[in-house]
Amino acid sequence: GSFLTTAFTYVLLNVVDIPFRQALAQETSQVTEKLMQGLGSSQDDIDKATADMMNGNAYTLSKQFLGFAFGTIFWFLVSLIIAAIIKRKKPEFDNSFNQP
Repeated sequence: GSFLTTAFTYVLLNVVDIPFRQALAQETSQVTEKLMQGLGSSQDDIDKATADMMNGNAYTLSKQFLGFAFGTIFWFLVSLIIAAIIKRKKPEFDNSFNQP
Protein backbone atom coordinates (compact mmCIF):
# COMPACT_ATOMS: atom_id res chain seq x y z
CA GLY A 1 0.00 0.00 0.00
CA SER A 2 2.75 2.45 0.93
CA PHE A 3 4.66 1.73 -2.27
CA LEU A 4 1.57 2.40 -4.38
CA THR A 5 0.96 5.67 -2.53
CA THR A 6 4.57 6.72 -3.10
CA ALA A 7 4.39 5.82 -6.80
CA PHE A 8 1.07 7.66 -7.22
CA THR A 9 2.42 10.77 -5.50
CA TYR A 10 5.49 10.78 -7.74
CA VAL A 11 3.45 10.43 -10.94
CA LEU A 12 0.86 12.99 -9.83
CA LEU A 13 3.35 15.69 -8.87
CA ASN A 14 5.95 15.13 -11.61
CA VAL A 15 3.91 14.06 -14.63
CA VAL A 16 0.21 14.77 -14.28
CA ASP A 17 -0.08 18.05 -12.36
CA ILE A 18 3.16 20.03 -12.14
CA PRO A 19 1.37 23.33 -11.27
CA PHE A 20 -0.06 21.61 -8.18
CA ARG A 21 3.49 20.73 -7.09
CA GLN A 22 4.48 24.37 -7.48
CA ALA A 23 1.44 25.53 -5.50
CA LEU A 24 2.28 23.00 -2.80
CA ALA A 25 5.85 24.33 -2.63
CA GLN A 26 4.54 27.90 -2.37
CA GLU A 27 2.17 27.02 0.49
CA THR A 28 4.88 25.05 2.30
CA SER A 29 7.23 28.00 1.93
CA GLN A 30 4.68 30.38 3.45
CA VAL A 31 3.95 28.07 6.39
CA THR A 32 7.68 27.60 7.02
CA GLU A 33 8.23 31.35 6.92
CA LYS A 34 5.52 31.94 9.54
CA LEU A 35 6.92 29.16 11.72
CA MET A 36 10.46 30.50 11.52
CA GLN A 37 9.25 34.02 12.33
CA GLY A 38 7.45 32.63 15.36
CA LEU A 39 10.65 30.92 16.49
CA GLY A 40 12.60 34.17 16.16
CA SER A 41 14.83 33.24 13.21
CA SER A 42 16.66 35.99 11.37
CA GLN A 43 15.24 37.26 8.10
CA ASP A 44 18.33 36.03 6.23
CA ASP A 45 17.75 32.48 7.48
CA ILE A 46 14.07 32.68 6.56
CA ASP A 47 14.86 33.98 3.06
CA LYS A 48 17.44 31.23 2.50
CA ALA A 49 15.07 28.47 3.66
CA THR A 50 12.17 29.68 1.54
CA ALA A 51 14.40 30.16 -1.52
CA ASP A 52 15.72 26.61 -1.15
CA MET A 53 12.15 25.31 -1.02
CA MET A 54 11.02 27.24 -4.06
CA ASN A 55 14.07 26.35 -6.19
CA GLY A 56 14.20 22.64 -5.42
CA ASN A 57 11.86 19.75 -6.15
CA ALA A 58 10.96 17.90 -2.96
CA TYR A 59 9.20 15.19 -4.98
CA THR A 60 12.03 13.67 -7.01
CA LEU A 61 12.19 9.90 -7.38
CA SER A 62 15.12 9.64 -4.97
CA LYS A 63 13.41 11.76 -2.30
CA GLN A 64 10.19 9.78 -2.67
CA PHE A 65 12.10 6.50 -2.32
CA LEU A 66 13.97 7.83 0.72
CA GLY A 67 10.69 8.85 2.35
CA PHE A 68 9.24 5.42 1.59
CA ALA A 69 12.28 3.69 3.12
CA PHE A 70 12.22 5.80 6.30
CA GLY A 71 8.47 5.29 6.66
CA THR A 72 8.85 1.54 6.27
CA ILE A 73 11.63 1.42 8.88
CA PHE A 74 9.65 3.61 11.29
CA TRP A 75 6.51 1.47 11.11
CA PHE A 76 8.59 -1.71 11.39
CA LEU A 77 10.04 -0.39 14.66
CA VAL A 78 6.56 0.53 15.90
CA SER A 79 5.34 -2.99 15.12
CA LEU A 80 8.33 -4.48 16.98
CA ILE A 81 7.50 -2.42 20.06
CA ILE A 82 3.84 -3.44 19.92
CA ALA A 83 4.80 -7.10 19.45
CA ALA A 84 7.11 -6.93 22.47
CA ILE A 85 4.33 -5.42 24.58
CA ILE A 86 1.68 -8.00 23.70
CA LYS A 87 3.96 -11.04 23.66
CA ARG A 88 2.73 -13.80 25.96
CA LYS A 89 4.81 -16.39 27.77
CA LYS A 90 2.25 -19.20 27.70
CA PRO A 91 0.38 -20.38 24.60
CA GLU A 92 -3.10 -19.01 24.00
CA PHE A 93 -4.69 -22.45 23.81
CA ASP A 94 -3.95 -25.27 26.18
CA ASN A 95 -2.72 -28.21 24.12
CA SER A 96 -4.33 -30.81 26.39
CA PHE A 97 -5.31 -33.34 23.73
CA ASN A 98 -1.64 -34.28 23.17
CA GLN A 99 -1.10 -34.97 26.87
CA PRO A 100 -0.62 -38.69 27.83
